[in-house]
Amino acid sequence: MGGQHPFGVPAYVVTHQMPEGWPRPDTAVHFVTDGLESAVAQAKAAAGDKIVGMHGPDTIRQCLDAGLLDEIRVDLVPLLLGSGIRMFDRVGNAPLTLATRPSSRVWVSRT
Repeated sequence: MGGQHPFGVPAYVVTHQMPEGWPRPDTAVHFVTDGLESAVAQAKAAAGDKIVGMHGPDTIRQCLDAGLLDEIRVDLVPLLLGSGIRMFDRVGNAPLTLATRPSSRVWVSRT
């Protein structure tokens, strides 16, 4: 899609090294090399009063441990995906409360 997020919103990608050919002036994809906290701050600034979405259980777990997330909404899909990273394994510093809501959703919030 030429460096555009499919949902038409800015995307902030945490990485150790900027990919070759970036940054590009015509894109809403931003690679952040100065840490997770910086990426979250940039995403929140871009979102204003809207919700910031995140992808990837390892990134989400790191944000929980760093106290950067207030709430997580997880939509459950009855589909076997195989192996992967478990979202709530090894969550060390985050005080969590798990609750279920109607429509097969799990809500996780800081206590």
